[in-house]
Amino acid sequence: MHTDITVKDLLWQGAPGLLRQLTGATAAEILATEYPDVRSRRPDFVARLTDGRLFHLELQSTRDPDMALRMLEYYGLISGHHGKVPVTQMVLAVSDTVARVMPRGFSHPGLNLRYEVVSFESLDAAPLLASGRADDAVLAILCRSPHIRDRIRAILTRLLALEPPRRRDALARLMVLAGVRGLALPVQEEAKTMPLRLEIQGNDFLEHVFAQGEARGEARGLARALIRQTQHRFGPLPTTMDTRVRMASTDQLTRWLDRVIDAPTLDDVFSDINREDQ
Repeated sequence: MHTDITVKDLLWQGAPGLLRQLTGATAAEILATEYPDVRSRRPDFVARLTDGRLFHLELQSTRDPDMALRMLEYYGLISGHHGKVPVTQMVLAVSDTVARVMPRGFSHPGLNLRYEVVSFESLDAAPLLASGRADDAVLAILCRSPHIRDRIRAILTRLLALEPPRRRDALARLMVLAGVRGLALPVQEEAKTMPLRLEIQGNDFLEHVFAQGEARGEARGLARALIRQTQHRFGPLPTTMDTRVRMASTDQLTRWLDRVIDAPTLDDVFSDINREDQ
Protein backbone atom coordinates (compact mmCIF):
# COMPACT_ATOMS: atom_id res chain seq x y z
CA MET A 1 0.00 0.00 0.00
CA HIS A 2 1.35 3.42 -0.96
CA THR A 3 1.86 5.96 1.83
CA ASP A 4 -0.54 8.54 0.35
CA ILE A 5 -3.25 5.91 -0.13
CA THR A 6 -2.86 4.67 3.44
CA VAL A 7 -3.12 8.17 4.93
CA LYS A 8 -6.08 9.00 2.67
CA ASP A 9 -7.92 5.85 3.76
CA LEU A 10 -7.39 6.80 7.41
CA LEU A 11 -8.65 10.33 6.74
CA TRP A 12 -11.79 8.94 5.17
CA GLN A 13 -12.49 7.16 8.46
CA GLY A 14 -12.78 10.61 10.05
CA ALA A 15 -9.49 11.24 11.92
CA PRO A 16 -11.03 13.95 14.16
CA GLY A 17 -7.84 14.45 16.14
CA LEU A 18 -5.85 15.18 13.00
CA LEU A 19 -8.47 17.46 11.45
CA ARG A 20 -8.89 19.43 14.68
CA GLN A 21 -5.14 20.04 14.80
CA LEU A 22 -4.99 21.08 11.14
CA THR A 23 -8.15 23.20 10.98
CA GLY A 24 -9.44 23.83 14.51
CA ALA A 25 -12.59 21.84 13.65
CA THR A 26 -13.68 18.32 12.73
CA ALA A 27 -15.66 16.98 9.78
CA ALA A 28 -19.41 17.40 10.03
CA GLU A 29 -19.66 15.63 6.67
CA ILE A 30 -17.04 13.97 4.47
CA LEU A 31 -17.90 14.87 0.90
CA ALA A 32 -17.61 12.93 -2.35
CA THR A 33 -14.47 13.73 -4.35
CA GLU A 34 -15.57 12.65 -7.81
CA TYR A 35 -16.56 15.52 -10.10
CA PRO A 36 -18.14 15.09 -13.56
CA ASP A 37 -15.79 16.22 -16.29
CA VAL A 38 -14.12 15.01 -19.45
CA ARG A 39 -11.18 13.86 -17.33
CA SER A 40 -11.39 11.93 -14.10
CA ARG A 41 -9.99 14.12 -11.33
CA ARG A 42 -10.20 13.26 -7.67
CA PRO A 43 -8.95 15.37 -4.74
CA ASP A 44 -7.55 13.41 -1.82
CA PHE A 45 -9.97 14.64 0.84
CA VAL A 46 -12.86 17.12 1.01
CA ALA A 47 -15.07 17.76 4.06
CA ARG A 48 -17.56 20.27 5.37
CA LEU A 49 -16.22 21.19 8.80
CA THR A 50 -18.25 21.71 11.95
CA ASP A 51 -17.56 25.47 11.73
CA GLY A 52 -19.14 25.55 8.25
CA ARG A 53 -15.97 25.81 6.16
CA LEU A 54 -15.38 23.69 3.08
CA PHE A 55 -11.95 22.06 3.52
CA HIS A 56 -9.76 20.44 0.87
CA LEU A 57 -6.60 18.48 1.80
CA GLU A 58 -3.99 17.03 -0.54
CA LEU A 59 -1.42 14.50 0.72
CA GLN A 60 2.14 14.52 -0.61
CA SER A 61 5.04 12.16 0.01
CA THR A 62 7.22 13.64 -2.77
CA ARG A 63 7.81 17.10 -4.19
CA ASP A 64 5.44 18.16 -6.98
CA PRO A 65 6.50 21.35 -8.82
CA ASP A 66 3.01 21.55 -10.38
CA MET A 67 1.23 21.41 -7.02
CA ALA A 68 -0.07 24.98 -7.23
CA LEU A 69 -1.73 24.37 -10.59
CA ARG A 70 -3.35 21.20 -9.25
CA MET A 71 -4.65 23.09 -6.22
CA LEU A 72 -6.09 25.80 -8.47
CA GLU A 73 -7.85 23.20 -10.60
CA TYR A 74 -9.24 21.46 -7.53
CA TYR A 75 -10.38 24.78 -6.06
CA GLY A 76 -12.52 25.47 -9.12
CA LEU A 77 -13.98 21.96 -9.17
CA ILE A 78 -14.79 21.86 -5.44
CA SER A 79 -16.15 25.38 -5.14
CA GLY A 80 -18.22 25.06 -8.31
CA HIS A 81 -19.68 21.75 -7.17
CA HIS A 82 -20.73 23.18 -3.79
CA GLY A 83 -22.37 26.47 -4.79
CA LYS A 84 -19.25 28.56 -5.49
CA VAL A 85 -18.41 28.94 -1.79
CA PRO A 86 -14.84 29.64 -0.60
CA VAL A 87 -12.59 26.61 -0.03
CA THR A 88 -9.86 26.34 2.61
CA GLN A 89 -7.00 24.39 1.05
CA MET A 90 -3.99 22.68 2.59
CA VAL A 91 -1.18 20.35 1.53
CA LEU A 92 -0.11 17.81 4.18
CA ALA A 93 3.40 16.55 3.47
CA VAL A 94 4.69 13.32 4.98
CA SER A 95 8.04 14.89 5.92
CA ASP A 96 9.63 18.27 6.63
CA THR A 97 11.91 17.68 3.63
CA VAL A 98 8.96 17.53 1.23
CA ALA A 99 7.15 20.42 2.94
CA ARG A 100 10.16 22.74 2.59
CA VAL A 101 10.29 22.39 -1.22
CA MET A 102 6.54 22.37 -1.85
CA PRO A 103 5.12 25.44 -3.65
CA ARG A 104 2.61 27.37 -1.56
CA GLY A 105 0.70 29.01 -4.37
CA PHE A 106 1.43 31.47 -7.16
CA SER A 107 0.59 34.95 -8.39
CA HIS A 108 -0.42 35.73 -11.98
CA PRO A 109 -1.87 38.98 -13.29
CA GLY A 110 -5.41 39.04 -11.92
CA LEU A 111 -4.98 35.73 -10.07
CA ASN A 112 -3.53 34.94 -6.65
CA LEU A 113 -3.64 31.48 -5.05
CA ARG A 114 -2.31 30.68 -1.58
CA TYR A 115 -2.67 27.61 0.61
CA GLU A 116 -0.93 26.29 3.70
CA VAL A 117 1.67 23.51 3.59
CA VAL A 118 2.01 21.45 6.77
CA SER A 119 4.32 18.56 7.59
CA PHE A 120 3.26 15.53 9.60
CA GLU A 121 6.59 15.80 11.40
CA SER A 122 5.57 19.22 12.75
CA LEU A 123 2.30 17.96 14.23
CA ASP A 124 1.70 17.05 17.88
CA ALA A 125 0.87 13.36 18.32
CA ALA A 126 -0.83 13.87 21.69
CA PRO A 127 -4.22 15.03 20.30
CA LEU A 128 -4.22 12.11 17.87
CA LEU A 129 -3.65 9.60 20.65
CA ALA A 130 -6.17 11.36 22.90
CA SER A 131 -8.99 11.20 20.37
CA GLY A 132 -9.63 7.53 21.12
CA ARG A 133 -9.85 6.73 17.41
CA ALA A 134 -7.78 4.04 15.69
CA ASP A 135 -7.37 6.16 12.53
CA ASP A 136 -5.83 9.03 14.53
CA ALA A 137 -3.67 6.61 16.54
CA VAL A 138 -2.16 5.05 13.41
CA LEU A 139 -1.45 8.49 11.90
CA ALA A 140 0.41 9.46 15.09
CA ILE A 141 3.36 7.29 13.96
CA LEU A 142 4.16 9.99 11.36
CA CYS A 143 4.61 12.74 13.97
CA ARG A 144 8.09 13.43 15.30
CA SER A 145 8.85 12.20 18.84
CA PRO A 146 11.96 12.07 21.07
CA HIS A 147 10.41 9.07 22.86
CA ILE A 148 9.38 6.92 19.93
CA ARG A 149 9.10 3.65 21.88
CA ASP A 150 6.56 5.24 24.22
CA ARG A 151 4.66 6.52 21.19
CA ILE A 152 4.61 3.09 19.57
CA ARG A 153 3.36 1.42 22.77
CA ALA A 154 0.59 4.02 23.09
CA ILE A 155 -0.50 3.41 19.49
CA LEU A 156 -0.49 -0.38 19.89
CA THR A 157 -2.47 -0.07 23.12
CA ARG A 158 -5.19 1.81 21.20
CA LEU A 159 -5.28 -0.92 18.58
CA LEU A 160 -5.71 -3.64 21.18
CA ALA A 161 -9.21 -2.33 21.90
CA LEU A 162 -10.39 -3.00 18.34
CA GLU A 163 -12.26 -6.04 17.10
CA PRO A 164 -9.86 -8.55 15.42
CA PRO A 165 -10.70 -7.70 11.75
CA ARG A 166 -10.31 -3.94 12.34
CA ARG A 167 -7.21 -4.52 14.45
CA ARG A 168 -5.51 -6.48 11.66
CA ASP A 169 -6.36 -3.74 9.16
CA ALA A 170 -5.03 -1.03 11.50
CA LEU A 171 -1.82 -3.00 12.13
CA ALA A 172 -1.22 -3.32 8.39
CA ARG A 173 -1.68 0.43 7.90
CA LEU A 174 0.56 1.16 10.88
CA MET A 175 3.34 -0.91 9.35
CA VAL A 176 3.08 0.92 6.01
CA LEU A 177 3.52 4.27 7.75
CA ALA A 178 6.15 2.95 10.16
CA GLY A 179 8.21 1.91 7.14
CA VAL A 180 8.15 5.51 5.89
CA ARG A 181 9.66 6.66 9.18
CA GLY A 182 12.13 3.77 9.41
CA LEU A 183 10.26 2.45 12.46
CA ALA A 184 9.11 -0.95 11.22
CA LEU A 185 11.52 -2.87 13.45
CA PRO A 186 10.65 -0.99 16.70
CA VAL A 187 6.93 -1.49 15.96
CA GLN A 188 7.46 -5.19 15.39
CA GLU A 189 9.54 -5.53 18.56
CA GLU A 190 6.96 -3.71 20.69
CA ALA A 191 4.08 -5.67 19.16
CA LYS A 192 5.79 -8.94 20.12
CA THR A 193 5.76 -7.89 23.80
CA MET A 194 1.97 -7.46 23.71
CA PRO A 195 -0.98 -9.74 22.91
CA LEU A 196 -0.68 -8.43 19.34
CA ARG A 197 2.13 -10.94 18.79
CA LEU A 198 -0.46 -13.64 18.17
CA GLU A 199 -2.19 -11.40 15.59
CA ILE A 200 0.99 -11.29 13.51
CA GLN A 201 2.31 -14.82 13.84
CA GLY A 202 0.50 -17.21 11.55
CA ASN A 203 -1.16 -14.40 9.57
CA ASP A 204 0.47 -14.46 6.12
CA PHE A 205 -0.81 -11.01 5.19
CA LEU A 206 0.46 -9.26 8.33
CA GLU A 207 3.79 -11.08 8.21
CA HIS A 208 4.19 -9.92 4.59
CA VAL A 209 3.32 -6.32 5.50
CA PHE A 210 5.74 -6.37 8.44
CA ALA A 211 8.50 -7.68 6.16
CA GLN A 212 7.79 -4.93 3.62
CA GLY A 213 7.86 -2.32 6.37
CA GLU A 214 11.24 -3.53 7.57
CA ALA A 215 12.61 -3.33 4.01
CA ARG A 216 11.32 0.22 3.57
CA GLY A 217 12.78 1.21 6.92
CA GLU A 218 16.17 -0.19 5.89
CA ALA A 219 16.03 1.68 2.57
CA ARG A 220 15.15 4.91 4.34
CA GLY A 221 18.15 4.56 6.65
CA LEU A 222 20.49 3.85 3.71
CA ALA A 223 19.10 6.88 1.85
CA ARG A 224 19.83 9.17 4.82
CA ALA A 225 23.37 7.79 5.07
CA LEU A 226 23.99 8.28 1.34
CA ILE A 227 22.68 11.85 1.38
CA ARG A 228 24.92 12.72 4.35
CA GLN A 229 28.01 11.26 2.65
CA THR A 230 27.38 12.88 -0.73
CA GLN A 231 26.75 16.25 0.95
CA HIS A 232 30.00 15.89 2.90
CA ARG A 233 32.01 15.19 -0.27
CA PHE A 234 30.20 17.09 -3.01
CA GLY A 235 27.79 19.53 -1.37
CA PRO A 236 23.96 19.46 -1.38
CA LEU A 237 22.30 17.10 -3.85
CA PRO A 238 20.20 18.58 -6.66
CA THR A 239 16.50 18.33 -5.81
CA THR A 240 15.77 15.78 -8.53
CA MET A 241 18.65 13.55 -7.39
CA ASP A 242 17.63 13.87 -3.73
CA THR A 243 14.13 12.65 -4.66
CA ARG A 244 15.51 9.69 -6.62
CA VAL A 245 17.74 8.67 -3.72
CA ARG A 246 14.82 8.73 -1.28
CA MET A 247 12.74 6.53 -3.60
CA ALA A 248 15.53 4.08 -4.52
CA SER A 249 15.64 0.41 -3.63
CA THR A 250 17.96 -1.09 -1.03
CA ASP A 251 20.13 -2.64 -3.77
CA GLN A 252 20.54 0.70 -5.57
CA LEU A 253 21.37 2.55 -2.37
CA THR A 254 23.95 -0.05 -1.35
CA ARG A 255 25.62 0.23 -4.76
CA TRP A 256 25.80 4.03 -4.54
CA LEU A 257 27.12 3.93 -0.96
CA ASP A 258 29.95 1.67 -2.09
CA ARG A 259 30.89 4.18 -4.80
CA VAL A 260 30.65 7.39 -2.77
CA ILE A 261 33.81 6.56 -0.82
CA ASP A 262 36.17 6.70 -3.81
CA ALA A 263 34.17 8.36 -6.63
CA PRO A 264 35.96 11.51 -7.88
CA THR A 265 32.68 13.28 -8.79
CA LEU A 266 28.98 13.12 -7.99
CA ASP A 267 28.30 11.95 -11.55
CA ASP A 268 30.51 8.94 -10.93
CA VAL A 269 28.46 7.96 -7.87
CA PHE A 270 25.26 7.95 -9.90
CA SER A 271 26.72 6.83 -13.21
CA ASP A 272 23.96 4.25 -13.79
CA ILE A 273 21.26 6.94 -13.46
CA ASN A 274 23.14 9.16 -15.86
CA ARG A 275 23.24 6.33 -18.42
CA GLU A 276 19.50 5.69 -18.02
CA ASP A 277 18.72 9.38 -18.59
CA GLN A 278 20.71 9.58 -21.82
